[in-house]
Amino acid sequence: MIMEKSQFLGYLNKEFINNFVEAIKNYNTDYKKMRIEIMPALPKPFRNINKLAINTIYIENVDYLVIHFSSGNKFTIDYTIQDRNIFLESLLEAEEGVFYETSSIDEVLTQDTGGFVIYLSYEAFMKRYKEPKEFAHEIIRTNVDYYSEYTKFQLNWSSKDHINKDSYISNLKGIADQFHKLIYDENTPELTIDKFLEDNSIILKGALKLDKLKHQCVLENTLSKYAHDLRPDLIGYDTFEKNWVIVDYKKANKNLMKNIDKTRTGLKSEVHSLRDQLYDYVEYFDEDQHRKEFKKKYKVNVEHPSAIGIIGKLDNNLSNEFNRLLKNEPRWLKLIPYNYLYENFISFIESGEKFLEK
Repeated sequence: MIMEKSQFLGYLNKEFINNFVEAIKNYNTDYKKMRIEIMPALPKPFRNINKLAINTIYIENVDYLVIHFSSGNKFTIDYTIQDRNIFLESLLEAEEGVFYETSSIDEVLTQDTGGFVIYLSYEAFMKRYKEPKEFAHEIIRTNVDYYSEYTKFQLNWSSKDHINKDSYISNLKGIADQFHKLIYDENTPELTIDKFLEDNSIILKGALKLDKLKHQCVLENTLSKYAHDLRPDLIGYDTFEKNWVIVDYKKANKNLMKNIDKTRTGLKSEVHSLRDQLYDYVEYFDEDQHRKEFKKKYKVNVEHPSAIGIIGKLDNNLSNEFNRLLKNEPRWLKLIPYNYLYENFISFIESGEKFLEK
């Protein structure tokens, strides 16, 4: 007997929900180890996660799943099938694949009641079903980053009567505009961009998904392996990969590729130089003595870090060729052009506007 699609989705939905909720619990444990409380930043139903009431509706005629999270007396998962839902059909006309609805950030901060609804097309659901940890991480990061940064924004806002989500989003867009001008001005010094990223760390948190940022740490040359002390621009913690990441920035006005459209297309020498510099930083933590000294000084234990190099800009029409060249680079390394970093930050802002309804 062949199971109908709607029934099959019911089985998958239960497995997805259980894995998704378990991932949030695990991330909560990981964040607590870093002394970061994430639950107050999430929509209210998730704050008592063991009493979540989850109701999934599959709307057959539009092939969508609507997953609603609310507070209940115990943990429950329900699944129902509907042929039509005029209200939801009209809502989904404007969205493609996935849409989130949650309480406003002001309600989150004041601990008011807020539900959480996820709308997923069949294709989007199957993608999330395969990667529940990544989906949980996406939801946590957006809410937690907005919660912490918005709270800081509240403290610094001069007109307390006009603090709301719109003013905060506007502030983020202003930061993005300034960053765009800096990276597209051929005369911007490297140190100017360094200082701007340090002063506006929300770009790095939102675009690179890093926490516990430590700027300009000194890696002391205790064992005399290097010509001098090392000083990476940034060290941060990737909560998804559960690993520390070393980041270094170079000039934004560099071209990344040479011999474009020729037989020996490759990365330019400046990129190789950045890779070599990052390797020194990564290799530094191979030594037990270095790790102990860094932990004593900065209160974190860094083992087997990965690295991100941010350099230059890349035209969109060269992205396929650039990705081909990256296959030859070591697994511990990511190379990110500045315009990619900017686009990732814009995506972060846009996802915040989805999550944080007026």
